[in-house]
Amino acid sequence: MEHTECTRQGLSAQAIRAQLKKRDIPLFLFDSISSTSDAAREYAAAHPGEGAVFIAESQTAGRGRRGRSFSSPAGSGVYMSLLVYPRHAASEGVLLTTGAAVAMCRAIRRVTGLSPAIKWVNDLMLGGKKLCGILTEGQIDTARDRFSYAVIGVGINVRSVPAEVSGIATALDLHTNFPTDRNRLAAEMIREILESLDEPRDAQMEAYRARCPIAGRTVTVLRGEERDCAHVIKILEDGSLLVEKNGEEAVLSSGEISIRE
Repeated sequence: MEHTECTRQGLSAQAIRAQLKKRDIPLFLFDSISSTSDAAREYAAAHPGEGAVFIAESQTAGRGRRGRSFSSPAGSGVYMSLLVYPRHAASEGVLLTTGAAVAMCRAIRRVTGLSPAIKWVNDLMLGGKKLCGILTEGQIDTARDRFSYAVIGVGINVRSVPAEVSGIATALDLHTNFPTDRNRLAAEMIREILESLDEPRDAQMEAYRARCPIAGRTVTVLRGEERDCAHVIKILEDGSLLVEKNGEEAVLSSGEISIRE
C-alpha cells in the first residue's frame, strides 16, 4: 500500500478521472442527490447501452437492502453507483454483488492497507462493525435471462459514522492514523469494480470465500419476519449458500444472516 499525504479535501471529478485508467467512462459528481442509483437508472433510460459512474458528497434518500435507508452525510463517505452492462445471466445476478464486494476489499487495501471481511452477501466489516454496503439492482430481460442493465450501488463510511449507529457501524479513518484520500479511493473503487465484471468466476469466488469465512458457522437466517437457524456448509459457485436446516440441505440465495456466537 502506497500512501501520500492528503488533506480532508472534498471529492473532485477531475482528481478522480486523473487516477483512472479508463478515463472515457462518463463520471457525474453531485454535491447532494436523492440517490446515485436513481440517477443511474434515469441515465440508463436516456442513454441505453452507455455505462456511467455517479458519485455524491451526500444522499438524501440513500438506501440499502430490504428497503432500509443508508445514512449518507456530507463529506463523510463515498457514495457511488456504477451503471454497467454485465454478461452475467440474470439468474446469476448475485455474482455482481460478490464481485463488487471483493473489488471493494481490494480497493480499500490498496488505499489504506486495511483488510475488511465480507459478511454474506453484501456487507464489508471492519473491527466487527459495518463499513460498507453494496446494493445491486437492474432491469432484466426475462426472455433471455440477461440484464438490460445493472446498477451497482456502493456506500462506504470514510470519515466517521453518525452517533446513532456508532455501535454497529465504523469508518476507515477510525482505523488509520491518516485521513483517507477519498478521490483516490473513489478511483480505485471504479477501477476494481469494472475489472471485477471480467474476472474469471473461479478466481473471484476463491477470493470471496477467503474474505467471507462463514463455512462451518451456525447462522440465523432472516427472511421477512421469519427466523431460522442453519449450519453453513459452503459458499457455492454462484454465490449462494449451501446450508443444513433441520437435518436437510438447502440453498440460500437471498435473505439476510447473522452469525450465532
